[in-house]
Amino acid sequence: MRRLLSVILAVLASFQALPARSQNPERNLIVVHGGANIAFFAAAYDNLSGTTSPRAGYYAGVTDHIRLHRRIPLYIGTGLLFSSRGGRYMGFSARPMYLQVPLTIDCRIRCSRTLSIIPTVGAWYGAGIGGKLRHNDGWAELYAPEGPMRRSDVGLRIGVALGWGRFRLEAGYEPGLRNLARPDATPTTLLPVRFTRMHSHCFTIGLGCEF
Repeated sequence: MRRLLSVILAVLASFQALPARSQNPERNLIVVHGGANIAFFAAAYDNLSGTTSPRAGYYAGVTDHIRLHRRIPLYIGTGLLFSSRGGRYMGFSARPMYLQVPLTIDCRIRCSRTLSIIPTVGAWYGAGIGGKLRHNDGWAELYAPEGPMRRSDVGLRIGVALGWGRFRLEAGYEPGLRNLARPDATPTTLLPVRFTRMHSHCFTIGLGCEF
């Protein structure tokens, strides 16, 4: 017990001895992001519902994080990201691509001179810039006038990053809130059903570099 108390006191003393810059993060951070998406849809039509198999994609972009208070390491962040998502089901592969604008609150918790933990919560808006529904029999545009999906999506983000110096390892979950199924979609020979509900889900893992 005494040894444990000695270790705790030593750790606290080491935090007190850190330079001011290491305990007080920068006022403004530009972060370049890149990584992988594991995405799927939760969908329903008639009385049937379920989830698709996951599809791998990727994301890349830049965000700007502004510190809200000089004594509290809270940041508000936004930026622009490219994100490739989708899902697979019974030979079909949906591949929507988005330009995504996040709005997040980050808290930078310093663990040592170089190590930090950065939990994140927030929301995002995604504008569909293209995408295809592929099958062995052919393909169709997801956002065509008679296509099965709405072009824009909006959702939440919950994540955490492990920072080491200027680099960070990021992971997160982004559930979509908007029903992407178009009620006026036209059934085709490629996709003979009209979905009544479709929501996106996406797990992310990647790297970031701060400037």
